[in-house]
Amino acid sequence: MKKILLITLLFFIVMVGCSNNDPVEPAADSVDNTEDLETLISTNERLVDQLEKELEEKESLFERIQTLEEENMELKDDLLTYKQQTIEIEDRHEKELSLRHDLDYKSREFFQAMHEREHEQVEELTSSSITIDSEAEILHLTDQEGIERSFHYLQLDSVIYSRQRSFSYDHEEEVFSTEYEFYTSSEESMHFDGGVELIFENEEDWKVSSIRYVQ
Repeated sequence: MKKILLITLLFFIVMVGCSNNDPVEPAADSVDNTEDLETLISTNERLVDQLEKELEEKESLFERIQTLEEENMELKDDLLTYKQQTIEIEDRHEKELSLRHDLDYKSREFFQAMHEREHEQVEELTSSSITIDSEAEILHLTDQEGIERSFHYLQLDSVIYSRQRSFSYDHEEEVFSTEYEFYTSSEESMHFDGGVELIFENEEDWKVSSIRYVQ
């Protein structure tokens, strides 16, 4: 680019010199013209350098703007993703709390039905993996591995207090596990009498699919 501008400038000066019909100037004027030409060339080179530098800065600035725009779009996407995840977590938490409340009530119904030997209600509250021997007052369970075991109906005459001590909910498998503690009393104090774990599965409705004693 520098060469093009210099050639153009020299051509212009030569053309002006050729078209001038005045007599030849003295040697001093020739020296002045040479100095003026060198000054013009130097100025032109400086301007060309400055222009190239400004073009490079402009290109660099444009690339930086593009980078910032891309980063801004990524931040917007991240923010939307974060908001969506927050909404999903809140919805899941609310659903879990609501389910915990409902199944806590159903668990106590199940315990009470066993205690009162309400066999039909016990059957309504249990899943297809549990069969009921009403005469022996025993639940027969078959787990996912095909292992069979039994659980005798609870007797709550001596129980004065029970509480849900833990729970967990598998959202994908639709399985809810919970544990209860039972307490009895003597003349002097209250005693821990053991714990029971219940597992609920959703078969169009939440039903007990497993029960066992825990410590």
